[in-house]
Amino acid sequence: MRAIVLQHDEDGPAELLDEWARERGIEFVVAHVPRVERLPDPREFDCAILLGSEAHVYAGVDPWIPGELQWVRDADAASVPMLGICFGAQAIAAALGGVVRRAPVQEIGLDHDLKERERELILATLRVTGGSRKLAAERLGISPRTLRHKLQQFKAAGVQVPRLIDTQFATA
Repeated sequence: MRAIVLQHDEDGPAELLDEWARERGIEFVVAHVPRVERLPDPREFDCAILLGSEAHVYAGVDPWIPGELQWVRDADAASVPMLGICFGAQAIAAALGGVVRRAPVQEIGLDHDLKERERELILATLRVTGGSRKLAAERLGISPRTLRHKLQQFKAAGVQVPRLIDTQFATA
């Protein structure tokens, strides 16, 4: 079986489907939307998987979306089964006559909750260790480099990061 995967963003890579596809004997071709000039003919594939995107179908500001919606209609006309994930589901719904609109409340989701919990744990550990990055990394079971990267992300997001306040902890 041959599938096409429409990948819109780098943080939702088609490679996440590798194991799943291999176990089912599915070979897939990845089309990096919106970088491709023209999507392949959907009739060349047994199925299609449309991944997520930071874009929104309802917003209508991205110039590549109308072309993708037409591609979905062509795939449907050719009876190519499609699976849409997040934006991909929006695209399939909109292309085939459904209504896609902004949700009345923002979806936070599990990913946001996990990131928030991670941030809380890292900052609490820094407070307990008097701001010692070395001790905090050891207690968290992560490398100092990973901790440094996380702290840079927090600072970039405007989060105050504790400074080393008690050198007693730094050597404990």
